[in-house]
Amino acid sequence: MSFFALFSVLVCVFHWRVNYPEKSFADAMRKSLQNLQHLDLKTSRSYLADQFEYAFTDRRAREEEEALARVRAAEEQRRLKALREKKAREEAARKAREEAEHKAAEAMEREQIQKAKEEAERMALEESRRRQAVFAKHTGSTKRHTTESRPMACNIPFAYVFPKCGRLAKTQPLFKPEELGFLQ
Repeated sequence: MSFFALFSVLVCVFHWRVNYPEKSFADAMRKSLQNLQHLDLKTSRSYLADQFEYAFTDRRAREEEEALARVRAAEEQRRLKALREKKAREEAARKAREEAEHKAAEAMEREQIQKAKEEAERMALEESRRRQAVFAKHTGSTKRHTTESRPMACNIPFAYVFPKCGRLAKTQPLFKPEELGFLQ
């Protein structure tokens, strides 16, 4: 037994000299004793419990369980990241769809406004034609103007200021513009 103790001390001294050549063995022993002085009952108990656990349990199985737990946590994080990315893509697609629907609704509204304007213009044109027809009916049709004889009073200069002569001057001019080319 004493041989084993002496051999252990020599191995410790040799190990210390190889790994820590700038420090002395006495300093190491002194620091170890100082550390032992600072140990309390709670720390000692936890240290002994750890040592007992390491001695009587399968450390490899525990490390495998820890590695498996780390893998599961990493997979969970990847799954959560993929889920967040999927939600972000769905949100972007939903926003794009809403924007497209909004643009389509605006285009449809503009088209309806354009159709309403065109319809109003068409109705205004029809109304003006109808009014012209009613006006022509009440004031006399253009057929009557063409068949109507020209009174002698309408042949004097500036007679077109009178309504009847003005209508006749517009519908039945005395001279055709081609005939008056020599006046130019």
